[in-house]
Amino acid sequence: MSLKKIGIIGAGPAGAWLAFKLAKAGFEVLLFDQKAPWEKPCAGGLADVIWHDCPELEPLKEQGFPNRKVRIITVKNEALAAELSRPLYTVSREKLGQFTIDLACAAGA
Repeated sequence: MSLKKIGIIGAGPAGAWLAFKLAKAGFEVLLFDQKAPWEKPCAGGLADVIWHDCPELEPLKEQGFPNRKVRIITVKNEALAAELSRPLYTVSREKLGQFTIDLACAAGA
């Protein structure tokens, strides 16, 4: 028996990206989510290596804001700061979600 039909529950960036890759590979993909895409205040960071590993996402780079300094506040209200050797791009989670959903749909999901 060969697997050809795949259902993915969750159309966030990871689920939509998986749907895109599987549809491109020839699988019949159904993507389910009750509210995608949505905005999320803490989930739009893309590491600089993403542009090499996922060139289809390159158009998002222009919409992103490159950061080399990050500051994290812990649950104990302690601040941690770091300077990055390569930028981390902040992109709207809603735009990232819609972009990956559009890629998946264009590929046949």
